[in-house]
Amino acid sequence: MHRGGRCAGGFLGSAAVALLLALPGRRRIPARVLMGASVFSAAAVFCTLADVRILGNLAYVFMLKFGAINWTVVNQLFAVVAVVLMVASAIIYQRRTSGACTGCGRTDSGAGWTSPEAAARWGRRAAYTAVVVPLLYAGTRWAWALGIPLGISEELWEEGKKDDLWIAGAALATMGALGSLLTLGLVRRWGEVFPRWMVGLRGRRVPLSLAVVPATLVSVLVTIAGVMYIRLHLQGAFDNQTDDWGATVPEMIWPVWGVALAAASSPTTSGGAGCASAAPAAEASGASRAEPGG
Repeated sequence: MHRGGRCAGGFLGSAAVALLLALPGRRRIPARVLMGASVFSAAAVFCTLADVRILGNLAYVFMLKFGAINWTVVNQLFAVVAVVLMVASAIIYQRRTSGACTGCGRTDSGAGWTSPEAAARWGRRAAYTAVVVPLLYAGTRWAWALGIPLGISEELWEEGKKDDLWIAGAALATMGALGSLLTLGLVRRWGEVFPRWMVGLRGRRVPLSLAVVPATLVSVLVTIAGVMYIRLHLQGAFDNQTDDWGATVPEMIWPVWGVALAAASSPTTSGGAGCASAAPAAEASGASRAEPGG
């Protein structure tokens, strides 16, 4: 009940912030205050309420397995969607009140880290980071499926082998690895235009939402899952971390994956959707994607 009371109080506070964002008189409240309150609400949900079950169930849905979905998972999903929308609203409000483009965050000066040239540079770095991190995780799972107890004890590997856990783990890791490779499309030419073999779509420009929406979803979920593993590690919930580091350490760097993926897929790196800065940003982004080997 005590924890439930804290959760209820937190949601009431979040609801108050959301109400302030919607009220006509919200301009009287500094944008930084509303932004800070929104980020705090999101951090509270990410770090205390939501966990890896949302991500796990999403992966199982693609495998047509729905048995693990229950009210706890649905409740977590509702909370995550609510705070993400609240943070997005706060960002738009902050940009509008500062005179920046609500789509990409650029101002008329076009200077700073949001400039097309700067965004193209850090967008590429973020995309490459978002590719490497899940491959590190997948490497351990592939090794286990091949009979190599990388990062785990022989005893733990034998336990998992009996229940075919390593095969299922390798399958899920492969899905993540394939998704990470698609991240390269955010900074490569083939991610801008549908390839020739896609009948009916060949030559057409890839809609921005087709890349941004899935990437944003995955970035949020892997960040939540990684934060949960870090929290459990700090609480001493994992046994034999010296011998079995492979079972948890790769997941602890997932927040890096999430932040990098969110940065690589943000409208700022692609010029925003329909904003005045879109044209010059698209040129800079296109130039970066047209590099040799792109």
